[in-house]
Amino acid sequence: MKLYNLDDLKKDLKKDLKKEYISVFLRCDLNITDSDFTRVDLSLPTINFLLSIDNVSKLIICTHIGRPEGKFSKKLSVKNLLLPTLQKKINNMIQYVDLNDDADLNKLNSNSKTKQVFLLENIRFDSREISNSPDLVKGKSNIASSTVI
Repeated sequence: MKLYNLDDLKKDLKKDLKKEYISVFLRCDLNITDSDFTRVDLSLPTINFLLSIDNVSKLIICTHIGRPEGKFSKKLSVKNLLLPTLQKKINNMIQYVDLNDDADLNKLNSNSKTKQVFLLENIRFDSREISNSPDLVKGKSNIASSTVI
């Protein structure tokens, strides 16, 4: 599977001006610690660039923290460790999405005229991520239908 990069996205949007709004799935390495947010700072230019594109209506950010071996750990939750810092650094409201909660997943279906930023819970809480299972995104078409970067 070919993953798009930022240049591909810009080219596609220039070619197809009919695409009014798109969702972008961004896989970031935001594996931070309690005191080191360097990886957040390094991801900011990409996040801000995507948010600056008029056609991008939804930015869905996926990351991991630590190696929880497919089990939930409050200490490694993006909601507790990453969300407040990332929200402050991009100066934008970010909606948290628990991948095991259908109501949370339905947030990704919402249509809004304003840009929406979503942060998915630590992907490594799902054991299928460790095994690189294609079943991970089955049933999560909201995520799979995004442009992947």
